[in-house]
Amino acid sequence: IAIAASAEGLEARFTRRVDAPEERPLIDVRLHKAADPGPHKLLPFVKARVTQRRPFSTRPLTAAQKRTLAASVGAGYRVIWIEGSRKRWQMAKLLFRSAHIRLTTREAWEVHRKNIEWGAQFSEDRLPDQAIGVDAVTLKVMKWVMQRWERVQLMNRYFAGTWPPRLQMDLLPGYLCAAHFLIVADKPLETVDDYIGGGCAIQRFWLTATSLALQFQPEMTPLIFSRYSDRAIKFTETQNSIALAKKTSSDLTVLAECEGLTSIGVFLGRVGVAPYPFARS
Repeated sequence: IAIAASAEGLEARFTRRVDAPEERPLIDVRLHKAADPGPHKLLPFVKARVTQRRPFSTRPLTAAQKRTLAASVGAGYRVIWIEGSRKRWQMAKLLFRSAHIRLTTREAWEVHRKNIEWGAQFSEDRLPDQAIGVDAVTLKVMKWVMQRWERVQLMNRYFAGTWPPRLQMDLLPGYLCAAHFLIVADKPLETVDDYIGGGCAIQRFWLTATSLALQFQPEMTPLIFSRYSDRAIKFTETQNSIALAKKTSSDLTVLAECEGLTSIGVFLGRVGVAPYPFARS
């Protein structure tokens, strides 16, 4: 909103209503005439910003690209890079393992079932299936399986049902990229305002990546389930997934070389050069 307001020569000021519940925050936005009426440098990339879930080039980021991206998150945040062939492979394997949680818990299945729009190249409010990043055969199987939880269980138990999507959505793209990045805060994220501030840092990074002609994909599963584990949040009834979340937390901490990661970790993803996606939300 703040960046878009600059198109009208305005600046936006935000006040969060402290009496609103955490799960339904209310924020008042007031627009004022800007002291500097010029458009924000990231304005042209608001509509161009997109997620690309397919493999990227492995060509490393340049030093200049890394400096620009690191500077974009702003004061109070920093970027940890996970790059190089060996570390990208370690990250790809971590993503492959943590994706097992996503694909074998009923709670996650409920989320995916509601948020995929089947037979779509574009979607107004969900993820079009053509943007998922799997081949046509896997996509057809996924559509059939995800209609009922019993089918998910059947495929997972007898037909290695998680392997094709994990190979195509996690392992392969996890290795085929320029680098993975982890945005961390200087202090633990505790309040709603901390998370909103982190969201602003993410958007600046994402828009800056777009301005550098880099493609981008969130990789939030390891960070989310690591936080659940470390905070003893029971996110599922599946005991194997709870154990796997604990291992994911320890593995991610070692790979990122960052102690206290789950309290300061804001966002995890990958970047690199790749074609613009043909399907998008």
